[in-house]
Amino acid sequence: HSGVRAWLARWGWLRSLGASHSYGLFRQMSVQRRELVIFERHPAPGSGEAGEWFELALPFKPGPVDRQPPRIPSLHMPRLDWLLWFAALRMASDQSLELQRQLGVGPMAAAPDWLRELLRGLEAREPSVVALLAGDA
Repeated sequence: HSGVRAWLARWGWLRSLGASHSYGLFRQMSVQRRELVIFERHPAPGSGEAGEWFELALPFKPGPVDRQPPRIPSLHMPRLDWLLWFAALRMASDQSLELQRQLGVGPMAAAPDWLRELLRGLEAREPSVVALLAGDA
């Protein structure tokens, strides 16, 4: 198609000037959305025994399709949700999973340090960390 050829010719000319380029972060899009899900166990009411596991909700994480989407006050994705998305991509990449299998370790071996600190803060119930989550964490 001549229109496509003309566009490609212009694109090549712009690239030769260094006036355009592909944006590296999203140069290759994933076809799956891998997510980290954080659970905590709440004691059974009236006893000190371990009770049920509950998923901790993130305020801006995609959720059930019947739920109204969260309102994001700007065009930027909230930082924690963004970091968790990239941590999941890193920890569950084919290369990472193969290395984990070879070493006989679990996914937390590939977890970034900030994620370990987040989980430690949640376990310690640090108010500044708990405040990052929605609902009754």
